Amino acid sequence: MQSPLLLLWIAVVVFALTNYMQRAELLRRVRRLEGEVRALRAGAGLPPAGGHHPEVLELVRAGRKIDAIRLYRQRTGATLLESKDAVDAMDEGR
Repeated sequence: MQSPLLLLWIAVVVFALTNYMQRAELLRRVRRLEGEVRALRAGAGLPPAGGHHPEVLELVRAGRKIDAIRLYRQRTGATLLESKDAVDAMDEGR
């Protein structure tokens, strides 16, 4: 009767180790891809992910939201609505 329990325990341990190793490999891949994205964004003259274009932020602070939206669209290729939402978020300090 102990043999099936031992086999079950071994199977659980092997499963847990395999999951841990797969997770670690996925995390390594994600970190590598994030580094590549940072390099690509920098090479394209884009701010870091989640960052703001300094020129757009300057326009927002000067109260020139329409100009900020227009520049944001030019720099990012975002839609009008996406650009407006981004500029509104900058204006609200998010």
